[in-house]
Amino acid sequence: MLHFLPLIALLLASTVLSKNASMKSSASSKQGSDDQPDYLFYGATSTGGGRSMERMDATISQAMGWGQKFTILQFSKDPQAFSDPNTFSIPSLSQYEARQGIPAGTNFFLGCYDTDLFNKQHQLNVDCSKKPGCTSSYMVTILWGTLGNMDFKKDRTLLASCGIVKVDSDGVCNFPNDPACKVSLFQDLSSQRFSGLSSSGEAVQAGVVSSTGQVASALQAFAAKTKQRITLPSGSQTS
Repeated sequence: MLHFLPLIALLLASTVLSKNASMKSSASSKQGSDDQPDYLFYGATSTGGGRSMERMDATISQAMGWGQKFTILQFSKDPQAFSDPNTFSIPSLSQYEARQGIPAGTNFFLGCYDTDLFNKQHQLNVDCSKKPGCTSSYMVTILWGTLGNMDFKKDRTLLASCGIVKVDSDGVCNFPNDPACKVSLFQDLSSQRFSGLSSSGEAVQAGVVSSTGQVASALQAFAAKTKQRITLPSGSQTS
């Protein structure tokens, strides 16, 4: 039985089909074709308030622990708005529901959550609900932000990930921080969902990492290749 803790900062955008338990959240909901609700959780705090996408260390580290990979993106120098970290801040629940006040850059990542992906995730949950003994739940996870002392305003670099995770438990599971929740990556969608940023020239991919320890080396390699000095999570500059 899957329950959610009040703090929903971990999943910046996620959905789950309630099969065996009623989900308690102030988030909006969508109805599936079988009239079972899919709840859309969106927000950065227990009250649904927004937050900065900077220093998302805890979120990124925990998702990597599930096996989720992150793409390091460097956005174009041309759009002036991209020099402001608030361009990619995490919207509040009310902003998301109203589709108003969402920072322009954030739309890049919300684009990961589209109808086709929602339908796939929903169908996985429906199939499980009809299978005797199936206690899994599937979620779409859309995560982005900087790590440590990365300087987005100077370098325009951040980490982003999109995927579907599977949550299993033998009993009551308070997702995401309960050890009883067994979370694993079901499907990585990052390269597929973020490829449009590269083809449009809005951003380049600086590497793909699966642990926080790989971020510095990936940035070092990218900086050497592009002849840049980029701020690492430690705060030091690439050589």
